[in-house]
Amino acid sequence: MKLAIAQTLSLPFAYNAPVVVLNFEVDEDGGITGNFKDAARPRVFSFELDGESVSYSPFKPGKMDSLDSEDGVIEWEEFSAGYSYRVDAGIGTGKKPQCVKPTAYNCGSACINVNKNCKSNAKDNVSKDRLKKLKGLAMSYYKEFEKLDKTERGSDKQKEFGDKSNQASRKRLALMEQAKGKKGVKSEESQAKPKAESKKPSGQKSTAKKTTEPKVKVEAKSSPKSKANPFYSDEPIKDYDTFKKEISKELARINFENNYDGLIPIPKMREELKGRVKAEDFDKWMLRSQADNDNIQLGEGQKQMPGGIKTELGAHRDYIRFFDKEAMEKARTETKRKPGQITDPKEFEDVAMKSLADLDKDGKYGNLIPIHELRKSLGDKVSRGDFNNLLMEMQANDKVQLIGGEMTDSTPKKVEDSITTSLGGVRYYVKILKD
Repeated sequence: MKLAIAQTLSLPFAYNAPVVVLNFEVDEDGGITGNFKDAARPRVFSFELDGESVSYSPFKPGKMDSLDSEDGVIEWEEFSAGYSYRVDAGIGTGKKPQCVKPTAYNCGSACINVNKNCKSNAKDNVSKDRLKKLKGLAMSYYKEFEKLDKTERGSDKQKEFGDKSNQASRKRLALMEQAKGKKGVKSEESQAKPKAESKKPSGQKSTAKKTTEPKVKVEAKSSPKSKANPFYSDEPIKDYDTFKKEISKELARINFENNYDGLIPIPKMREELKGRVKAEDFDKWMLRSQADNDNIQLGEGQKQMPGGIKTELGAHRDYIRFFDKEAMEKARTETKRKPGQITDPKEFEDVAMKSLADLDKDGKYGNLIPIHELRKSLGDKVSRGDFNNLLMEMQANDKVQLIGGEMTDSTPKKVEDSITTSLGGVRYYVKILKD
């Protein structure tokens, strides 16, 4: 149900970008309301589907001091993060700003105020048919839910057809609570005055906020020659039992290394396991793992991807939705690397600072250097996972500041090469903090 809603919201006539549905409710007439998150940017919206049109607007939790839970506050903070610093104003690109005002958001080709609602009617037959089928599915969902008595509605039985509501919020809250218990570790993305101001586009005021992430422990200690992490294997996978053990580790690793937010392209997974799993076994075992593992769901994309999976009924599957929280947290500390790659924080800081200075030569980026450019400049000197952790450690040590916002020239590859923090939200830029 959740996947069907997300696919509809992502259609060109609607939000026109990949989304993650956080929670939803249905009524007896098939109407659907809830919240969704932009899959690539820290923004959360409320939405409504009525079978003929899609409406959405920035999520508003109400009065901050009268909420029954912290979920609303967290979601609003995540949406606001997309507007805290207008990096989408064309810094260093010479491109025309998009939705420059911090109180505006995109509604089709227009920019509208955050207090207004964006409504769009389906015009093409495919979109109309999708809305109609989704309404019918919602009505069936409502009837099934009503069959459960009150004791079952909060039990595991509901999970058989219910969604994982507010999973993203609960994850961030759990991480915050975990960090609070650690001495000397800041548990929230607290606001602080930057030590140095970056260059701002003319006519705009910067509202950049310094965020501090919980310190991430790097798996390997300082060593002249680092070794490969034995947690991961490169051995061929010859049977399903071995595949079942390996797939969760690999999904979590690839998700962390590429900022997929739990939505992993099947062609990427196939590429990573090439040489370890035969193509025919990969398809068969991936479909089987969906039935055996509640944390794995296969879904279709807007367009069929080369390298996807075709089911026995002829349906095409392009993405793997991965929900295993424990495996995802493990992937942040168990990073895969080659022997000799950088793991020492001081060594990484030295090479990173030099690369940042070279990239921003003559003020090219105004001290807002794209993280994907830094990653590219370091190349194979450091693994993808260690790059993420070591750069976040530099921020925790007040050497740099990682900034989110929006990229006007964003591509899937640039998003993959940026960083997602442990508290959620993609960071696209790095700013050097002067002593």
